[in-house]
Amino acid sequence: MRIAFTILVSFHALLHALGFLKAFGLADLKQLTTTISKPMGVVWLFACILFVVYAVFFAFKNNLFWLVGLVAVIFSQIAINSSWQDTKFGTLINVIVLCVSLAGFGSWNYFNNYNKEVSAVFQQDTFMPTAVLSENDIQQLPEQVKKYIRFVGAVGKPKVSHFKAEFTGEIREDAYSPWMPFTCIQFNFLKEPTRLFFMKAKMKGFPIGVFHKFRNGKATMGVRLFSLIHVQRLEGAEMNVSETVTFFNDMCVLAPASLIDNRIKWLGAERNTVKASFTNKEITVTAVLYFDDRGALVNFISQDRYAGNTGKKYAWATPLKNYQQLEGQQIMENAETIYSYPDGDFIYGKFTLKSISYNPTGIN
Repeated sequence: MRIAFTILVSFHALLHALGFLKAFGLADLKQLTTTISKPMGVVWLFACILFVVYAVFFAFKNNLFWLVGLVAVIFSQIAINSSWQDTKFGTLINVIVLCVSLAGFGSWNYFNNYNKEVSAVFQQDTFMPTAVLSENDIQQLPEQVKKYIRFVGAVGKPKVSHFKAEFTGEIREDAYSPWMPFTCIQFNFLKEPTRLFFMKAKMKGFPIGVFHKFRNGKATMGVRLFSLIHVQRLEGAEMNVSETVTFFNDMCVLAPASLIDNRIKWLGAERNTVKASFTNKEITVTAVLYFDDRGALVNFISQDRYAGNTGKKYAWATPLKNYQQLEGQQIMENAETIYSYPDGDFIYGKFTLKSISYNPTGIN
């Protein structure tokens, strides 16, 4: 679809060059019966150049392609209106470009709102250089958790105060829905538990933006079609609990060094499993962590997460597959998100971790 649209815009740009050639007598174009003045010929040329730039920006996913598109449509439509009888069908392509550009603006604007939220956290808190995680720091932890932290290589590395992670994957609404490809980025801050998560996905070919915000113990999730049209918004007590579970999961899966946090209580351990709770403000959630013989975390299961807006809690699992070397540590590469319903397990998300950055100094 991206290639086809780029070709369409490129063809549209070349057609605008004809108006310039006609105006300056550089070609005999009998199909253009209307006289085109030289000033209007310059408008045709400018529109041509703008559409070429737009096609390049769109093809290479430049975030400001929409701005070039909007300007190109304005100049193009001025030129088309001046030779309406010959060029009126170009308006249809302009309408398509306008729609794509408005969707691009929506995505840029919604993501820009997300970036402002992240920047606000960086501005409100000073992140001092963190001390190195030592063996002494992990002595109070269950043996299974100590083994996990050693396995990933977190000992001897800086303690984690915050981190940034980027994923690709696919997600779906229910067992009968098609998988939707996505990319996502998230920032987690541990001092005052904060999770800011933004996903770009495709739903039936149409782009959507999803913004999860968890801060001060409160959680919201907004879904927008074209990142402009509100489709869904979730918030409230159930969402607060569910996002607390997700935040604890992120600590376990993405930042093992954070498991020294005194808001975590270790409730019991067996051979390769440990039960733990995590408390943030008035909310306490529990989970069971599963490890393999190497010490690697292979699953996280909590009974405290609500399934969407059903109002019911179901077992929520995030089995992990493969570990990769990132930021000098062994960190999970693939994960699934699964609800265990009475009629069977439902896998609704598949995630691949592409990058992680511990204690970044800013949003970039």
